[in-house]
Order: sequence, then C-alpha cells, then structure tokens
Amino acid sequence: MSDPVASQVLWNQLAEHIIKHFYHPDLEALRVVFSAVHAHYAGGDPTWLFVTGPAGSGKTSIAINCISALPDVQVASDLTPRSFIAGKTGKSSSTLLNKKSIILAFKDFTTMISKREEHQREIVALLREIYDGQVSYRTAEAYRKWDGKATVIAAVTPAIERSWAIHRDLGERFGQVRWHNTKRPTEAARMARAQLGHEKEVAAMMRAMTIDIFQAAQKEPAGLTDAYGERIDTAATLIANLRRNVIRDSSAGRPIIELPQAEEPTRLAKGLATIACHHATLFGRDQVEGKDMQTAMRSALDTIPATRLAIVQAIPGIIPVATREIREMTGLHKNSVLWATDELEALGVITLGQTLDGERTCAQTRDFAEMWESAF
Repeated sequence: MSDPVASQVLWNQLAEHIIKHFYHPDLEALRVVFSAVHAHYAGGDPTWLFVTGPAGSGKTSIAINCISALPDVQVASDLTPRSFIAGKTGKSSSTLLNKKSIILAFKDFTTMISKREEHQREIVALLREIYDGQVSYRTAEAYRKWDGKATVIAAVTPAIERSWAIHRDLGERFGQVRWHNTKRPTEAARMARAQLGHEKEVAAMMRAMTIDIFQAAQKEPAGLTDAYGERIDTAATLIANLRRNVIRDSSAGRPIIELPQAEEPTRLAKGLATIACHHATLFGRDQVEGKDMQTAMRSALDTIPATRLAIVQAIPGIIPVATREIREMTGLHKNSVLWATDELEALGVITLGQTLDGERTCAQTRDFAEMWESAF
C-alpha cells in the first residue's frame, strides 16, 4: 500500500490548486471520479460513471481535464455510430477502440439526446457490447472484433435523466455523481474570468498533479468489511427500485399503467463497492473506512433520479408530511411533486393520504424507511 500521509498530501496539493482557480469546486465528486478511474487499472468489471451537472459547472474543466493525461485515457468530444470502429483501411488508430484497455472520457455525452433515434440505438447497442468487453462488427472489407476492457466517464447535463429511452437501455451500466452547482454564480464568473490567459497553465498543473496521485497509489483495492458490504447491498437494492421507469398512458391525466421489472442490484452493488475500495486505495488505506463509504454513498444517492431523491429526503420516515411542506423544502413545482409522488407510491416507496383540508400527504412505507435508515 502507498503511504497514507503522502497520498493525502498529494491530494491536498491538487485540491488547493483547484480551489485557487475555481469557485467552490465539488471535490467530493472528483473523488468519486478518481475512484472509478483507479478501478480501471485493477482487475474486475469496469465502473462507468455519469458526471452530471449544468453547463459551466466545472464537471468537464475539472473532472475530465484532471484524468485526461492518465494512462489509457482517450478524451472524446462527440459520439457517432462510427466512432468505435475502423474504416475500410482497417486502421483503428482513429477510432475510440484503438487499444485493449481504454478509459473513454466524454466531454459532453448529452449530445446523444439530439441524435437521430436510429443512431442512438446503434450507439447504445455498441456501448452495451463494450461494457461486456467484446465488440463485433463488419466493415466493407472484413469482419472485425475488439476484445478488451473499457471504462466510461461521461460528463452530461441533467437533461440525460429526462431521456428515459437512454436510461432504459444503458442506464443500468452507469453510476452517477452530480456535480454540485455554485450558489454564487457571480463569484464563479469572476474566478473564471481571472483565468484568462492562464487556462492552459491551470489545466496542465491539474493533470500533472493527478498523475502524481495515481502513481503514488497501489493498484490492489482495499478490503471491505461484511458490515459495509451489507450497507452497500441495501443501498443498491433501494436504488434499483427508485430508478425504475414508470409507464403512463397517453390519455388525459396520464395514469400509471405499467411498472417494468426493476433491474437486479448486482451491478450497482459492485460499482459502489468498487468506489469505496478504490477510494481507500488512493489514500493509502488497506481497509475501507467511514470516509471511503461516504464517497461511495455520495455516488449512491446521486444515482437516484433527482426529483425522487429530493422528495424521499424531504419525508421524515413514516411520519406523514403535506406536499405543501415538500414543495417548500425542495423548491419543486406542485405538478412535479404530484407526478413524482404518484410514481413513488406505485414503486412501494411511500403511502399517500390527505389532510383535513384535502391536501395530499406522503409518508415512507415502513419497509422502505427501515432500509433507507440502514443504508444512508
């Protein structure tokens, strides 16, 4: 194992540099990204990650930039069905799958939403094969095949969550971390403006410091106790249910007509355990501790659809709360709360009731409340 003190010093140096040039950067989200990337260099399945945040929030200029000079990393600006495969010449150097081991870092994966439906389907199908480590395709010349390991770290905007088609076909393979937006945009703008003329220097220093952190860390992941493992299993089970799609009829009122089966929590559990174990490894620990679990649980919560998460966190367990109070705590629109609470009831997360004056109330079901308390 690496030296815990030295590892912490290297991280502190990077954090200080980022804080100097960016207003309130989301350093915990960066820890999640580093953990997923570090896992790529060890054995086991890859951990794929959406880094979700509004434009200009720092998810690309910090997270994607930091990892861009690490071994196996290939940065991509856009994605098309032809991005992964070699052309007629058979040369693969211009494709994304140009090595057996690769980390694909997408600056803006949200462009997927704007593509034609048939192109979306092609890309999703290819990504599913890539996740499984094997891609087969035919060119004008011959039948070709890629075998290897690929990790995907994709910067996206919150619009990706509204694209249920992509989430249905691909979302199971992705964990998520939400890049927190600044509460003082004017100050963020001032600090961004102060970088004028120094952008390349600032970015290069971030990349160099990140390389130092990864070079100082061992590849072998830290151990995970049974207690932490059970907590991760519970969190994964909750997430799998909370991010289920709910199918509504197209008629007036959009009633719920179907609940597709929830994904199995296996990928989620492995992904969260991977983040916890490799976060510990990055900081020189041979056993996962509370701070490592905190990073993993940050990703766990962020993987839950934002509106559903906000509502669940606003409900005090099995104690009913009026939707008026939920709106005040979350800032959500009335229609969003009504829509989401209908779905949460259908998923068995909450029970609905009414106040004496007819306003809707919500309370967590007892089973859900017990599991939620155990996980988070």
